[in-house]
Amino acid sequence: MTCKVIIVHGFWYRSWCWSRVVEQLAARGVMSVALDLEGHGLNGRGPSARYDCLFGPGG
Repeated sequence: MTCKVIIVHGFWYRSWCWSRVVEQLAARGVMSVALDLEGHGLNGRGPSARYDCLFGPGG
């Protein structure tokens, strides 16, 4: 039985953050793929909320 792993990034990240993990899994014979969620990845835009001051004046 061959183990297959799908890895998904967290908020504000992209699939590249898993590159070392994918390499380590491959070295152990585990097939894996790191996916980019919609709106992320090479062509994705970062969320505008990243720059919002949620608890400051006017927030």
